[in-house]
Amino acid sequence: MLPIIDGSTRNFFVITASGGKKKYAMSYSFHLDTGYIAYKAGVQIQHVTQKGYVETSRFLRRKYRTLKVRKALRDMRKSLSHRIKFDLPIDLKSLKSRLKEVVQSSSFA
Repeated sequence: MLPIIDGSTRNFFVITASGGKKKYAMSYSFHLDTGYIAYKAGVQIQHVTQKGYVETSRFLRRKYRTLKVRKALRDMRKSLSHRIKFDLPIDLKSLKSRLKEVVQSSSFA
């Protein structure tokens, strides 16, 4: 258990005027429970930690979701291009070379 600190101060000042002396006093007393201060600090640290965890997990979930979508789109694109290559009955390389020949012959004519 942490200590409890009790204390008091007493300050005074004297004013001398033509009517005589007047004395004013101010006193302060305090009660400081260090256990309660430590408890409040712990609660604040816990609150900040929980808030940081929520923000971090939200950020990571968004990033993970984005990466999953990107991966799914990339896989879909690859599978579609693979599928199209196998489904076409003609050879794409020969078609490309023939197209080049046609373009070259028409540009020089």
